[in-house]
Amino acid sequence: MNKIIAVDFDGTVVTHEFPEIGKEVPHAVRVLKRLNENKVKIIVWTMRCGEHLEKDAAGWFEEREINVWSYNTNPQQASWSQSPKCYAQAYIDDAAIGCPLIHPENGERPYVDWLEVERLLEEQGFLDKIKT
Repeated sequence: MNKIIAVDFDGTVVTHEFPEIGKEVPHAVRVLKRLNENKVKIIVWTMRCGEHLEKDAAGWFEEREINVWSYNTNPQQASWSQSPKCYAQAYIDDAAIGCPLIHPENGERPYVDWLEVERLLEEQGFLDKIKT
């Protein structure tokens, strides 16, 4: 079975600086590439639209050679549902209750703790465990 993860953009893979692209959140690129290597389909699930999505966010993933299956939609979903909610088995979003966050000391908005997310993804079978 193909695994699908929906990943937010601002506050999740980059810090909050909309409409600009924020700083890369530590470990996000490495973990996203591991998801690609593990054949997990990534849907970017973001409030960005228009040029902010199609140029800025999509360009961010392309520049880092992270394969994105889709933006804000599950391409297979129309065959079984007309719901606008994007289907995925997991959602990584800084606004989700329970998502592990880093709270910067400088008072900036929190962002996703990708080291802890990576551990959870291994635990839940989305990523092969790294042998130590």
